[in-house]
Amino acid sequence: MKIFVNHIEQELATELHLKDLLNSLSPKKPFAISLNSTFIPKTDYENIMLKELDQIEIISPVTGG
Repeated sequence: MKIFVNHIEQELATELHLKDLLNSLSPKKPFAISLNSTFIPKTDYENIMLKELDQIEIISPVTGG
């Protein structure tokens, strides 16, 4: 199954929940997730099963002004 993480193609051998993908990627905290241009609350990570061609953005805050 093909998905995209921060515009980079990823090939998954099996279906995964969003939480499992994030556990394998170990993004640096804090971060937010956008799935197909929709913000996903942290409480929903374990309920979302990824699908073919999903677009996931891992967004980290930027300080400064």
